Amino acid sequence: MKNIIDITISAEQEATVNLATEALVTAMPFLRSFSAAQRKALIQVGPRRRSFARLALEVARLQTNYMPPSVNLGSMERDLALYDLLTPVRTQLMALLQKVKDTQHAASHDACEAGLEVYRALRGHAREAGLDALVAELGLTLRTPPLPLPVPVTEPPAEGGTNP
Repeated sequence: MKNIIDITISAEQEATVNLATEALVTAMPFLRSFSAAQRKALIQVGPRRRSFARLALEVARLQTNYMPPSVNLGSMERDLALYDLLTPVRTQLMALLQKVKDTQHAASHDACEAGLEVYRALRGHAREAGLDALVAELGLTLRTPPLPLPVPVTEPPAEGGTNP
């Protein structure tokens, strides 16, 4: 059996990871979470619509006398600045999350491979060692269909709903 990954995490490393995760949450209290229905109701914004919003802001700055009172240019500027701030953060977090997923997958793969090796070894000696019930339970667990994976949550847009 070949391990893909073999890492020992110290208590200090675990505490550091937990503190770093908490620090990220604390550093971005402005982040929002939406239900699937709320996400669906928001304008889908891609590069063209972001360009539109930026151009609309520039035109509105030049033509303020034509803007109705409901247009809040300061809010529009803040929305675009927040988007610009979060873009590299999102990119880095997505890369980090992929590494976390891959490492977690490798760890669970190695654990399951080792578990199968244990099962095969015990199965061959179950009767003589009086391990019939334990081997049967292991076999039953192995044959039980896995639980369905949770539906992944897509990343919500910035607060306000129409942010580019």
